[in-house]
Parts: sequence; structure tokens; C-alpha cells
Amino acid sequence: GGGTTRTFANSEFKRAYDAAEAADTDYTLLQETDRFLCVYLGREGRPADQAKQFVGKLRQEGHKAAQGGWLDEGLTDVEGCAQRLWSSTTPGPGSRELCSMINDALRRDEAAMMRHVAVFVRTLNAGLVRRGLKQVQWPPRRESDGVTATFRGAIVPVEFLQFY
Repeated sequence: GGGTTRTFANSEFKRAYDAAEAADTDYTLLQETDRFLCVYLGREGRPADQAKQFVGKLRQEGHKAAQGGWLDEGLTDVEGCAQRLWSSTTPGPGSRELCSMINDALRRDEAAMMRHVAVFVRTLNAGLVRRGLKQVQWPPRRESDGVTATFRGAIVPVEFLQFY
């Protein structure tokens, strides 16, 4: 159909992100993650208890990691929790990791999911984006050639490339 081409600038995610605040506790972050998963998995016809079970597994994994010390990494409890959740390899319903589900939800860009995803992303960014706090050379300059570079990769379905 016709209408406006969907871009990041007019996305439901951007609207939700602009209005969202980072979670202030790991409990709040896990609640938002559970709410997201209930909506996301519900779209697939899966019951809400699967979301709760998956969040329980992620929480247990996070507590084990916390004892290893995300605080030692200079992160607050909630920032460390967000990073551990995002990088978890624990499979959820459908054998997908949380990061895969969030990325799929971002592509779908449905308001009901974006309000929860936005809190998660704000919290994740709070631990990753530290503008103005301290000057850090990142990535470190390679002594051999003086080059400073960072490389990122992503798998994006072709039909979504125009969005970015």
C-alpha cells in the first residue's frame, strides 16, 4: 500500500526511545524484559508462562555472572544486567536468544513491543555510551601502524536494509 516509507526517524521505536528512561534496578529491567517477551511470544501464539520461564533462566544466568563481578567491570547492577541479558546465549522459546528476539521486534516496529524494548535499549546504552565522562582512546591505537578502527557486523534481512 501507499503511505509514508518507514524509516528510523518515524519509527515506533524512536518514539518509544525518546520517551523512555533507563531502568533504575535490575528488577525493573527484568520486568520490562518479561513484558516484552509476553507480547513478542504472544504474537507467535506462545503462552505467557514461556516468557516467565525464559526470564527466570536469564535471571539465574545473570546472578551467576554477577558473582563473577559485573561490578568489577565498572558497571552498575542494572547496566551489567542489561549487558548480560543482551549477550546471553541461553536459548528461549523457538531456540532463539533474547538479542535475536529484540532485533526481530525492532524490525517489526510494533508500538506494543517498542515501549518495553526502548527501556531495555536505554538501559543497555547507559552502560555502553559514556559521552563526556572520561576521555578514552577506543579502540586502542595499534602501535604497528597507528591505525584506530573498530569493526561491527550485523545480519539484516535484505528487505529491511532501506530502513537503515
